[in-house]
Amino acid sequence: MGSKRAMDVHMFPSDLEFAVFTDQEIRKLSVVKVITGITFDALGHAIPGGLYDIRMGSYGRCMDPCGTCLKLQDCPGHMGHIELGTPVYNPFFIKFVQRLLCIFCLHCYKLQMKDHECEIIMLQLRLIDAGYIIEAQELELFKSEIVCQNTENLVAIKNGDMVHPHIAAMYKLLEKNEKNSSNSTKTSCSLRTAITHSALQRLGKKCRHCNKSMRFVRYMHRRLVFYVTLADIKERVGTGAETGGQNKVIFADECRRYLRQIYANYPELLKLLVPVLGLSNTDLTQGDRSPVDLFFMDTLPVTPPRARPLNMVGDMLKGNPQTDIYINIIENNHVLNVVLKYMKGGQEKLTEEAKAAYQTLKGETAHEKLYTAWLALQMSVDVLLDVNMSREMKSGEGLKQIIEKKSGLIRSHMMGKRVNYAARTVITPDPNINVDEIGIPDIFAKKLSYPVPVTEWNVTELRKMVMNGPDVHPGANYIQDKNGFTTYIPADNASKRESLAKLLLSNPKDGIKIVHRHVLNGDVLLLNRQPSLHKPSIMGHKARILHGEKTFRLHYSNCKAYNADFDGDEMNAHYPQSEVARAEAYNLVNVASNYLVPKDGTPLGGLIQDHVISGVKLSIRGRFFNREDYQQLVFQGLSQLKKDIKLLPPTILKPAVLWSGKQILSTIIINIIPEGYERINLDSFAKIAGKNWNVSRPRPPICGTNPEGNDLSESQVQIRNGELLVGVLDKQQYGATTYGLIHCMYELYGGDVSTLLLTAFTKVFTFFLQLEGFTLGVKDILVTDVADRKRRKIIRECRNVGNSAVAAALELEDEPPHDELVEKMEAAYVKDSKFRVLLDRKYKSLLDGYTNDINSTCLPRGLITKFPSNNLQLMVLSGAKGSMVNTMQISCLLGQIELEGKRPPLMISGKSLPSFTSFETSPKSGGFIDGRFMTGIQPQDFFFHCMAGREGLIDTAVKTSRSGYLQRCLIKHLEGLSVHYDLTVRDSDNSVVQFLYGEDGLDILKSKFFNDKFCADFLTQNATAILRPAQLQLMKDEEQLAKVQRHEKHIRSWEKKKPAKLRAAFTHFSEELREEVEVKRPNEINSKTGRRRFDEGLLKLWKKADAEDKALYRKKYARCPDPTVAVYKQDLYYGSVSERTRKLITDYAKRKPALKETIADIMRVKTIKSLAAPGEPVGLIAAQSIGEPSTQMTLNTFHFAGRGEMNVTLGIPRLREILMLASSNIKTPSMDIPIKPGQQHQAEKLRINLNSVTLANLLEYVHVSTGLTLDPERSYEYDMRFQFLPREVYKEDYGVRPKHIIKYMHQTFFKQLIRAILKVSNASRTTKIVVIDDKKDADKDDDNDLDNGDEVGRSKAKANDDDSSDDNDDDDATGVKLKQRKTDEKDYDDPDDVEELHDANDDDDEAEDEDDEEKGQDGNDNDGDDKAVERLLSNDMVKAYTYDKENHLWCQVKLNLSVRYQKPDLTSIIRELAGKSVVHQVQHIKRAIIYKGNDDDQLLKTDGINIGEMFQHNKILDLNRLYSNDIHAIARTYGIEAASQVIVKEVSNVFKVYGITVDRRHLSLIADYMTFDGTFQPLSRKGMEHSSSPLQQMSFESSLQFLKSAAGFGRADELSSPSSRLMVGLPVRNGTGAFELLTKIC
Repeated sequence: MGSKRAMDVHMFPSDLEFAVFTDQEIRKLSVVKVITGITFDALGHAIPGGLYDIRMGSYGRCMDPCGTCLKLQDCPGHMGHIELGTPVYNPFFIKFVQRLLCIFCLHCYKLQMKDHECEIIMLQLRLIDAGYIIEAQELELFKSEIVCQNTENLVAIKNGDMVHPHIAAMYKLLEKNEKNSSNSTKTSCSLRTAITHSALQRLGKKCRHCNKSMRFVRYMHRRLVFYVTLADIKERVGTGAETGGQNKVIFADECRRYLRQIYANYPELLKLLVPVLGLSNTDLTQGDRSPVDLFFMDTLPVTPPRARPLNMVGDMLKGNPQTDIYINIIENNHVLNVVLKYMKGGQEKLTEEAKAAYQTLKGETAHEKLYTAWLALQMSVDVLLDVNMSREMKSGEGLKQIIEKKSGLIRSHMMGKRVNYAARTVITPDPNINVDEIGIPDIFAKKLSYPVPVTEWNVTELRKMVMNGPDVHPGANYIQDKNGFTTYIPADNASKRESLAKLLLSNPKDGIKIVHRHVLNGDVLLLNRQPSLHKPSIMGHKARILHGEKTFRLHYSNCKAYNADFDGDEMNAHYPQSEVARAEAYNLVNVASNYLVPKDGTPLGGLIQDHVISGVKLSIRGRFFNREDYQQLVFQGLSQLKKDIKLLPPTILKPAVLWSGKQILSTIIINIIPEGYERINLDSFAKIAGKNWNVSRPRPPICGTNPEGNDLSESQVQIRNGELLVGVLDKQQYGATTYGLIHCMYELYGGDVSTLLLTAFTKVFTFFLQLEGFTLGVKDILVTDVADRKRRKIIRECRNVGNSAVAAALELEDEPPHDELVEKMEAAYVKDSKFRVLLDRKYKSLLDGYTNDINSTCLPRGLITKFPSNNLQLMVLSGAKGSMVNTMQISCLLGQIELEGKRPPLMISGKSLPSFTSFETSPKSGGFIDGRFMTGIQPQDFFFHCMAGREGLIDTAVKTSRSGYLQRCLIKHLEGLSVHYDLTVRDSDNSVVQFLYGEDGLDILKSKFFNDKFCADFLTQNATAILRPAQLQLMKDEEQLAKVQRHEKHIRSWEKKKPAKLRAAFTHFSEELREEVEVKRPNEINSKTGRRRFDEGLLKLWKKADAEDKALYRKKYARCPDPTVAVYKQDLYYGSVSERTRKLITDYAKRKPALKETIADIMRVKTIKSLAAPGEPVGLIAAQSIGEPSTQMTLNTFHFAGRGEMNVTLGIPRLREILMLASSNIKTPSMDIPIKPGQQHQAEKLRINLNSVTLANLLEYVHVSTGLTLDPERSYEYDMRFQFLPREVYKEDYGVRPKHIIKYMHQTFFKQLIRAILKVSNASRTTKIVVIDDKKDADKDDDNDLDNGDEVGRSKAKANDDDSSDDNDDDDATGVKLKQRKTDEKDYDDPDDVEELHDANDDDDEAEDEDDEEKGQDGNDNDGDDKAVERLLSNDMVKAYTYDKENHLWCQVKLNLSVRYQKPDLTSIIRELAGKSVVHQVQHIKRAIIYKGNDDDQLLKTDGINIGEMFQHNKILDLNRLYSNDIHAIARTYGIEAASQVIVKEVSNVFKVYGITVDRRHLSLIADYMTFDGTFQPLSRKGMEHSSSPLQQMSFESSLQFLKSAAGFGRADELSSPSSRLMVGLPVRNGTGAFELLTKIC
C-alpha cells in the first residue's frame, strides 16, 4: 500500500504577448552572473559562477536543493546572465536593423521620404491598431489624390486648421479609439505587414535633406556593412590616402549610436514600425539609454539547468548541446575582454594566459584583433539562435533546432496529443459482438480505471469492487481522498481491502472519496487506428470484457472507418476520465453517430464478404423455414432486445407451415423500429442486376399486372410497412452503400437503430451461414468445350497482330517483311522519343478487341455452372468479394499488363525481357498475357504480373509522405474555421469566410437525402415517419411561412419577366440617350475622375432626369431579388430553403401534384433539422475530406483522349499546385472553349493556326558537308543545306508558309546556330566575332546527347506526323517543358524575327492558288529580306548564303571556323537547335485540339493559355463559356469570384478521375478561404504569414522566423486559434468548447 499527493494547478490565460527583455530586465531576473565556462570541479560539484551554479536550480541527478528557492523537485529553475565586453547585435533583429538603416541618411539621420508620406504611413498604422482597416486602406488611395491636387502641406497635423478634411476625419476616429489590440485579424496583420514593408523600401541615392550620398547598409556574411568611398576615407584619414573605396563593417556600438540619433528624431514613427519598442516596462529614455537598445545585447540571458539538463552516457555525465554554445560564448567574451584590457592599459596588466590568447588572435594591430574577437563573439551569440549559422559549431543546439521540426519542442511536446489510461494491442475480428462494441481483454480492464465519487446510491457496488481488489474483475485499483492523496488497494491483503471498503462513506466530514474502479461492460472507450486521417478514425465503443483474451475484438462493419484489416494491425484505446468526456463519447463520438463519412455523406459501416453471401442466400426466392428454424434465426438477430418480439404469420400453411427467408428479415426490421414510429417503406434495387436472374423468359402474372417498368424480379427490392416483399438483400442494402436499407433506416430513425439493425443482420447471417455453408470449387471457374475452342482460336489470331500494330504506328500502308519492319521499328525508337507512346496506343487498340471477344465468349455464357448456382459468380455479383476482372483473369486471360499506364519498356538491348528477341513484335513481348490462372501462365507472364504489383507497392510508399504533408498544410490553415450561432463560418480571429456554410448552411451528414428523384420518393413514402405531428406543429409558423412565400413569389415573377440581357437601368438609359450627349473631345479622359468626357455627359443626363423616369427604368430593368435564405434566416423562418431545395420541391410537385404540400413540409422540416450546428469545426472536416482520399490517388499525369502529347496534371502534383503552391506557373495550363454552331470549319483553321511549329517539324533533311580551307587562314568549312517539307505535307497541322520559314532562317535561326557553335567551340572567349542580335540573353543549351549523322531531322515517308514530331519534350510535363515554353515565347516576342500571325478568321478559300498569293506578297517584304540577308552575310563566320527564292523549299549556308578552336559536332547542334527553334507560335500556346464534350458540344482545347488572343475570335468561339485551369489567369481576367469557382471545379476534377467524390461544401469553403483577401493565397508558409495568431504560425513550420516576426512587432496572441489554445493547455473553442456546459442536477 502506497500513497502519493496529487497537485493540480490550473491556469486560464486570456492572451499571450511577445516582447524582448531589456538588459535591465535580464539583470533583474538573473540570480547568477555567469563568469566561467568550467561547469564542475574534480569532485563533480557545480562551480559557483558556472553554467550549472546551484542558484539557477537543480540539474540532472543532483539531489541538492535549489540555492535560490530552496526547492528540489518543484523548482522551475532561475535565469542567469553573461555580461558581454562590448555590445553585439541581437540576432533576432539584425536583418530588420539593416532595412531600417536603408531609409535613413547616416549623415543627418533624416528619413528619406516626404513629410506627408511619413504622416500618412503613421496614420495608417495607428488606424490599423485601432481597428479601422477600411479607413487605412482608403488612405493608400488618398496618397495619389494628394499629389495630384498639390496639397501635401495640408497633411501634416502641425498645420492645425489647415489639415485636409479627410485627414482630420481620420484623427477624429483615433480620438475615439486609440488602441484596440483585440481587433487583430488576418486582414489587419497582412495590411500592417504590407505597409511596413513598403515603408522600409530603399529610396534614392542622395539624401533629400543634406544632399550627401546615401550609405546603403547591406547584410553580408551575417554582418552589416556599407560601402565607404575614397572621398570619405580621405576626409577621415587624411589627403594621403590612395586606396579606393571599400566595404566597412558596422560594429554594434556604432550602429546603436546611429539608431539612437534616428529614434531621437522620429520616436513615434519607429514605435509604429517596430511596436516592440513601446512595450518594455523599463524606462529606456534615461541617461544614454534608448528603446532601440533592444536591437543589441550587452547582457546575455542564460537559461536554467532544467532547460538544458545533463545527459548520462553510461556512468559518465555528458553536457547538453545548448551548454556547449554558452561555453563558447563565455570563452569568446573572455578573449574580447583581454583585447579591451590591452587597448586600455597595455600588455603589462595581462596574465600569461591572456597574453597567449591575445597573440593567437588574427590581425596585426589591436584594432584588427578587436574586430576578430568581436566577430567571434557575435558569431557565437548568433549560434545560440541557430547552430547552422556557424560552420565550426557542430555539437551545439540553437533555439531553431530546439523548437523546429517534428521532434522540436513545439510539435513534439507543446502540440503533443498523448494521454494516460491508454492501451494498445492487435485487433482481431468478432462477428458476435455488437457493431458499437469493442472486445477488451480482461488484463486491460483491470489495469485501466475510472474515478467514481462515492455516494449513498453507489457505495454498495463500490465496496464490492474494493473488496475484489486490483486482480479480480470487477475490482478497483486505488482510492483518492479529498486532499488528493491516493491509497493503493493491496491485492494480497483481504483484511486491508475490507477495512478500506468500510471507510468509503464512514464520515461525511472527511469529504467525498473517489474510487478508481476497473473497466465495466458498457463503459465507453475511444478507439483509434493510425494514421488518423479523418474524423471516424477515432470513435467511441462500448466495452465488452473478454476473459482470457489478449487482443481487441472489432466488428467487421467498422473496418472501413478505421481503414483496418486483420493482418496484424494494431489499435489504441483510451479510457475517458471525466463525466463530460464520457458524455461526449457516448453521444457524439460513438459509432452510431459516425455512420456517415464527412467527406461526402456516404455510409462507412456495412457488412462484407461472408455476411453478404449469407444474406443473399437467406433472402432468395424459394428459401423456406419451419417454425423452429424461423424462431431460432429471429432470436439470433434480436437477442439483444429487451422487449416482446412480434412474429409474422407463416407464408405457407399447407402441406407444412413455413416461413420465407424474407419474413425472417422482415421480422427483424419490424421489431427494431422504435415504438411510436411508422414502419419503413422502400423501393430500391439489389446489386445483382435483373438480367442475371432472368435465365428464361418470365411468365405473365396470373392475376393483376406488373407495375410499369417493374418485373418484380429479385433485383428489385420493395419493402412495405417494414416487410420485405420482393428482392434479395445484398451489399446494396446492408453494405457501406448510399441509399441502401441501412442508410434509409439511419435517415428515418437515427444511428442507434441503424447500428442495431446491422448488429442483428450480422448475427442472423452468421448463424444461417453455419447452417447453410458456402464454398468455392473448380467447377465454378470451368468453361464449356465450345467456349474454350473459341477462346483458343481468338488467342491464335491475336498472337499475330504485332506486325500490324508496328506497321500502323510507323504509318506504313503495306506491311513490309518482318526483318525490315524490325529495322524501321528500331530506327523509330532511336530517333523519336514519342514513338513508344504511339506504338503502345496501336497495340492497345488492336488487342482490346481480342480481349473483349475472349471475355464475352467465356463469361458468363461459357461457364459450365451458371448463376446463381455458380458460387464465384454469386460472390462477385452480390458484391461479397472480387470483381469481374478477377473472374476474367481466372477463366479467360490476364490481358495487357501496364506500368504507369504504358506497356513494359524495352531495355537498351531492345528486349522487354532477356527471353525475347530484340524489338520483338509479338504482343506477348509487350506484356500481353493471353494465359489464365485456371490453366497456368508462363514464367515471362508471371514476371510481368509481378512488375505491375510492385508498381502499386512503390507508389503507395512514395505518395504517403506527400499526401501527409498536403493534409498537414490543410489542417493547420483551416483548423480555426467553425460555424457560429449566426450560421456564418468564421476563422478563429472572427473573420467571416462564408455567410452560410457551403452556401446553403446544411450539414453534409444530414443533407444526403436532398438530392434526386429517389430521395424525394422515399421521403414522401415515409412522410408519417418524418413529419411527427408534435414537431411540425411546433415548427410551423404560418405568418413566417407567408412572408417567405411572398418573397419566393416575387423571385418567380422576376424570372418570368426578366429581359434577355441582364443590364442595369443606367446602362439601358445610356443606350437610348447616347445621341443626345454633346461634348467636345468626347474620348478625352478627365484626370480628376478618370472618366471620358462622353461618359460624364451621360451621368449629367441621368442626374437631370425626373425621378419618375428613373423609377420606370429601375422597375423595367430591376435586379433579381436576393435568394430567400439571404433575406430570411433558415434557423428563424420556417419555409426558408435554398434555391436548390426549392427547385427539388417544384420539380417533384410537377411530377406528383397531389404530394406538393407533403414534399414541401418534409423539405422545410428537414432543412431546419439539417442546418450545420454552431461550433462545428467545418475547416478541420474540409481539410480531412481532401487529405484522406488523396492517399488513394496514384496517377500523376493523364494523356488526353487519344492525344499522347496533350497531358493533364493529376493527383497529388495537381493538388499541390492548387492548394499548397497556388502556382501562377502551372505545369499543364489549358483552355476549353466551346465552338459556336456552324463554325467548325473556321475553328479547324484556328486550331491549325494555334499549333506551335518548330523547325524540326518542317525539315525534311539537313545535309552537312565538312571541308578544310586555307584562305585567309586554316579553318573548317561547313556547307549546310536545309531542305524543307512541301507545304502539302503539313498544311493540315501547322499555320505556317514556306516563305515564313525561309525568313525565319536568315533572320533568327542562323544567328542562334552561330552562337551555339561558338559556345561549344569556346571561340567566343578568345576571338571577337560580330553577332548582330537584338536580344540580350543568349539561349541556354543543354548537353548535346543526340546521335550524329549526316542528315538530321529526316521526316517519315508519311505526312501528318504531328503526334510524334512535336517539341523535343518528354511525355510528362516536367520543368524542362516549362523552360522550353519560356524560350519559345522569347523567340516569338521578337517583332523582327517572326512575322505577324495569320488571322484564322480570314474567310479566303483554301482552294485559291497559295503560290500565286505568296508571289504577290513578295514585293512587300523583299526589302526586309534583303536587309536580313545582308546582316547575316556581314558576320565573319558566314561565307555564303543562298535560298530558294521561287518556292522557298531550301536554303544553303557556308560557315568557316578557325582550326585553332575545338571542332564542334554540328549534326548534334543542328538537331537540338531545330527542336528548340519555334518558327510560329501564338504567345503562350503550344498546340490545340478539337474534341467532343459531355453535351456533344465541340470544344477547342489549347495547351497553354492566352485569353486575350481568344477574344479576337469571338465569332467562332463561345467566349461566355470559356474555361481555363489556370486560376491566376481567371482571377486576372474575370475576377476573384470566378477564380474561386475554378478552384472548386479543379479540385473536384482531380478526385473525379479516381472515382472519388468530395462534397462541394468542403471545396467551396477551401476556395473561399484561399480567396478571402481578394487574391489567390496558398495553404503554405506564405499563406500562413497573414495569420493573426503567432502561436499557430509557429506550430506550422519555420517556427523561428515566425517567432522573430512576433517578437519584433510586439504581437499578441489572443489564444483563439486551436493551436494556440492547445499550446497553453486550454480547450479549443470548437465543438462542445464553443459554449459552456451545464450539469443537470435533477
